[in-house]
Amino acid sequence: MEQSNERVEQFKEEIAGLGLRAPGDAAEQRWKVGGVALVVVGFLVILVGWWGASGSTQPSAQLPYLLSGGFLGLGLVALGAALLVRASLAGYLRFWFIRMVYEERIQTDRSVAVLERIEKNLKK
Repeated sequence: MEQSNERVEQFKEEIAGLGLRAPGDAAEQRWKVGGVALVVVGFLVILVGWWGASGSTQPSAQLPYLLSGGFLGLGLVALGAALLVRASLAGYLRFWFIRMVYEERIQTDRSVAVLERIEKNLKK
């Protein structure tokens, strides 16, 4: 078990040496805040467009509101959602990568232990 603790400490040192950012990194938080802000602004632009179009029954008078409010708002919502997805995926992939390396280390330790037992039995 002592060798396992040494391996865990070695693993932590190697991960620190990779220069991976912590999940609470300020840059990642900015992506999330920017995404939420764009989604909120997008919905506000859609609401303003609807408010302007609701005052008229003429489609020709409603068209500018549809173009400026509706499409611009949808674009902002889509961009904000994309930023949120990007930030979420970055955090998930970082976790997945570290977990994969950790699992491979465990498998390597098990394989080494089995090979050492086999070698020990062959020497008898």
